[in-house]
Amino acid sequence: MFETKVVAFTPSNTRLDTLRQMTKDEFIEYHGSGTLRKNTRLGMANHEHYLQERIAYEFGREFRVGYATRILV
Repeated sequence: MFETKVVAFTPSNTRLDTLRQMTKDEFIEYHGSGTLRKNTRLGMANHEHYLQERIAYEFGREFRVGYATRILV
């Protein structure tokens, strides 16, 4: 009925793939807001701020950080 095709792997060169492979520091430097960059330079705790910005940048502003302890199935 349906046939599954086997395709050769080709490394992607899209902007989104490049973004998703960035480290935290690279993302903050190139795509982070001024507030996030400043807080990082000052040594402040920035992990939650970073996660919010990264998720909003990659998936859109309507998405939010969801912690495993808050998810109900």
